[in-house]
Amino acid sequence: MISSELLQSFSDYMNWKNEKVSHNFPRELIRKMEEYLVNKYGEDLIEIGEFILTALTNPSNENAIKIISEKYKKIKEEIELYNSIVEHNTVIGEYKEMAEKKLAKLIDTLMKNQEGFEKEASKDYSGIFLISYYMIYLDFITKLYLMLADLKLAKPNVRTIDLPYERKIINLINTAVFLFAIPIIIYLEKGKIMGELTYLQGIMLYFITKDRTFVNPNSLGYKLFLAVFND
Repeated sequence: MISSELLQSFSDYMNWKNEKVSHNFPRELIRKMEEYLVNKYGEDLIEIGEFILTALTNPSNENAIKIISEKYKKIKEEIELYNSIVEHNTVIGEYKEMAEKKLAKLIDTLMKNQEGFEKEASKDYSGIFLISYYMIYLDFITKLYLMLADLKLAKPNVRTIDLPYERKIINLINTAVFLFAIPIIIYLEKGKIMGELTYLQGIMLYFITKDRTFVNPNSLGYKLFLAVFND
């Protein structure tokens, strides 16, 4: 029950849903595209996310980005089309609000299920590592939420697609929330514990304890995101 609820919460987070968005928002088209992408690429997205996290913890692996890019290439165009539809049919104020609401919902679900997750994971000795990761991840995405909420929009009524700086910050936060959820998702789905947990916890703790802008163009993580997600 806990596993299914948590997995559903991560799945919901990847969707763009908000009833208060402009009446021109193509909800039915977005819904159909979400179903299509999940059914066709759901497992691939998790696998790609796992590759990216492995690369983050092993930057000396020169083939990592190439492997990720090749795996991502086949679905990149369709995901970009999906994102483009959302970005062309919202203003940045709506886009930010949708991102805030879905992240707040994810945080709320993780908090409500934390005790149950700990009880379930503690049945296995190695589960203690996931319990620690879960707690740090919750703190990590809570800080991301606060940063998102504090993001100032000088032109809230301009189309999302026309404000690349603000849009990229929101999208990078969304990407980080999803990527660092991968170890929890893999554990819930397969009972597998990623060997990189300690390194990933270190990355999150470093971010949590540092008072600095999330988007650091000189960081390894940001360069990796650019290499994977940009043309």
